Parts: sequence; structure tokens; C-alpha cells
Amino acid sequence: MTEITPREAVELGAVDPAFYSQYFFPRAFRQVSPQFHKDIWKDLDDENERLVSVMVFRGGAKTTLLRCFTSRRIAYGLSRTILFVSEAQNHSIRSVEWLKRNVLYNKPWAEMFGLKIGEKSSAEELEIINTIDGSKIRIIALGITGQTRGVNVDDFRPDLIVVDDPCDEENTATPEQRKKISDLFFGALMKSLAPASEAPHALMALLQTPLNGQDLISQCSNDPQWKSHVYSCFTPEGKSMWEERWTTETLLADKEAHVARNQTALWLREMECRVVSEETASFRHGWLQDYDLIPEGGVCVLAIDPVPPPSEREQARGLRDKDFEVLQVWKEHQGNRYLCERIANKGHDPEWTISEFFRLAIKWKVFKVGVEAIAYQRTLAWILRKAMQARKTYFVIEEIADKRKKRHRIEQAFSGRGANGTLFVKEKETEFREQWDAYPDVNHDDELDCGAMANIMLDNIGFIGDADFMEIEDDLPQIEYQRGAP
Repeated sequence: MTEITPREAVELGAVDPAFYSQYFFPRAFRQVSPQFHKDIWKDLDDENERLVSVMVFRGGAKTTLLRCFTSRRIAYGLSRTILFVSEAQNHSIRSVEWLKRNVLYNKPWAEMFGLKIGEKSSAEELEIINTIDGSKIRIIALGITGQTRGVNVDDFRPDLIVVDDPCDEENTATPEQRKKISDLFFGALMKSLAPASEAPHALMALLQTPLNGQDLISQCSNDPQWKSHVYSCFTPEGKSMWEERWTTETLLADKEAHVARNQTALWLREMECRVVSEETASFRHGWLQDYDLIPEGGVCVLAIDPVPPPSEREQARGLRDKDFEVLQVWKEHQGNRYLCERIANKGHDPEWTISEFFRLAIKWKVFKVGVEAIAYQRTLAWILRKAMQARKTYFVIEEIADKRKKRHRIEQAFSGRGANGTLFVKEKETEFREQWDAYPDVNHDDELDCGAMANIMLDNIGFIGDADFMEIEDDLPQIEYQRGAP
């Protein structure tokens, strides 16, 4: 590393929060700051915002980030009265103690900014004196249900209110409890923030992992008065948001384990910041049966759920909200349905679709291939037929024009068979099972939409037993021999 002077460190820390964190608090910031931390810092430092809410996955270092952010406000003289608020006062006290320890023992930081402990130094309240300008900073630890109304220290109202995970399973369990917490937060606590006329840098920041669709962070996310962002443990491309700490493979393995334990909703809430109600889900986790080996015989179909080419707006957003293109092979055998294989690709890539179409159709000897006959999907059917002509390899393609609402189509395709235990999907197929457990409260339903198409195709074919299938083969006319290879 290039050596820098103390003055340069102070100047860099003023404009680069990530540098400030790792330079002055290397023990807390042992790894390179991920991009989403830098994005959170940017929101917290925005002088145009007074109310910032950030929904962060469990383990996203919310508390460490907020503590360091508060220390920076203290170091650069931006705050005079600070409130730490959590679900319980004890949690807030630990944050105040962290600041106290760093003033006492983190000499590079404390001496660089001229900080020392003042007269007030209890577990719930701490005074820090800035010896450079002689100002006194008061930090108070509170629980969300504590005395949050009318806080005023030496005629100064709070100019920084840090709210760290104020909700838990207990205080969000019922509508009455959620209303009580909401009234305290938006009433007494929020109204305690110093006005912009007195404190131009005044800020109230809420960081929380969601617990309920009506908890504080969910309300703030839907409130235009708040600047809000959501950070899942996965990027839009399905990679780890913090690869240095948790690899993508580690997260996917953990997710697979949650799905196998019937804890999909828990995983989605804690790690992907998506609140799913098991009570209102269309399907039950136990309806899907696991299996080891696919039985011999039966009949297979291939369903393709494509996506149209991205618009300019979608390209500018990095395909963030674009669906996945999904191909699935399903088999019917003795009245049961098996998801044999599935594959998905982000966005639009006709060459990939053609390649996977031939691979899956040949591998599973599919009876029929289904493609929706709507807009671009109809174009895809034409593309596949041209590709079959070029390769001289042919499969029956059925253009499916089902004009029912998508939700009705999906629920009608799966509900009856699922309830009767005739749907078999391996536990490792976490993408399909995740959408199954959460539907209809999902961001994407492409897995279920593709699977519904395949099951509808099998319904239209009707049940074909092994003997029936052999009889069909026996009735086929013999192909006349023309010539063979030498």
C-alpha cells in the first residue's frame, strides 16, 4: 500500500466512506467492502435525503455499517445529538459501547480527530468531546418501545437517528403489535428529528431485514417520503452479492437445504428480502414428491418459455427485471408426472435456445415440443422449424395459444395433481421449488409457467401406458428403404 499522511487520510475519509472504514477500523472491516455497502453509504451521505431506509439480507453487516457511519458523523462534526434505536435497548447499548471502546483504545482514529470521553459515560448514554472545536456529542441508546418522544439534550434535538433492526417476530406478530410499533416509529421517534432549518445534515436511517409485509421497513419501502433500497444476498444475475464473504456456491447450497427442510419462506425473507405468506400461497410444499431415478417408459414433452428481445430500457437496466428463458422436460408414467430436466438462461439468446432445444429433445426422445403462440413466442416456433430443416432433425412443435390468465393456467395445471401427490420434482431443483412455495407472491413465475405448459400438453395427449405406446409404434407404417451409406 502507498503510505499516506494523516492529513491525506482525513481528506480521503471525508469523500470515501469505504476508505475511512478500512483505514480507521481495520478490525471491523477485515474484507474489501462489497459494492452494495458503497451504495448504502452513498444513500446515507446524500445531503438531499433526510429519511433513508435500507432492506438488507441477514448477515449483510447492517450493524457494523451503521456504527462506522455514526463514527464518521462524529469525527467530521456533522452530528451533535445521536439516537441509537433497536428492538431492545440492550442491542443499542452494544453500539454505544463500541463507540466508547474506539474512543478509548483506537488511538489512530481518536487522536486523529481529537476525540475523548466526556463527563457522561453510562451504558445508556455517552458524551464524546471533540477537542478540536470544543463541541460535545451526546449518544443515547434506546429500545423502540422506550422513551423516544421529545428527546432534547442541551437544547439540541437529535440530528441523527440510527434505527437498527427495530422489529422482531414478537413485535410484528399481530396487526395490533405492528400498529403500536408503527405509531411509535412514525410518530414519537420520527417527529424527534431536528428540522432542516436547525440541522441541514439531519438524518433518520432505518436498516432492517424484513419480517412481515407490514413491518416498518416494508412500510418505508412503499412510502415516497423515504429514500429506499433493497439488497438481496443475490445479484440480479443470481451471483453472490458479497462473494468475498459467501460464495455463490455456498449460498445456493444453503438455499437448497432450506427448501429441503420446507423453509423456503424463511430463506426468502432472511436472505433475499422477500416476504412470502405461506397461508396465502397457492400450493403446499408437501405436494411435490422427491425422487431418485426416473422410471423407464412413459412419454416426454419439452416446453419452452422464451423471453422476447430486451428493450432499450431493459438493456440500460442491465436486464435486472428481465425474466429467464426456461426449457423443461416432463414425463408422464403410470399416472405420475416427473420433472426430468430443466435449464434457464437470463435474457434473450436464440442460439442458446436452439442448442438446448436439440440437446433436450434428442436426449429425452420427446413426443412433442410446446411453444406459446403469442407475439415473439410464435416467432420462436418459426426459428426452431428453420433450425430443424437445416439439421434435418425433426420434432413435432405445438404452438399453444392458451388465453386464460396466467395465474389461472398455472394453478389449474398443478393444483389437482399436486394435492394428489402425483407431481415429482427433485429436491435439488430449488428454482422451481422456490417459485412453487411462494406463488403467487413471486418476482418471476417463468419456472411454473413453463411447467404448466408441459403439463397441459401431457393432459391433451392423454395417458399413454407402455403397452399403448408400443401399440402405437406397431401401427406406424414401415419407411420404404431408399439407399444407405456405403
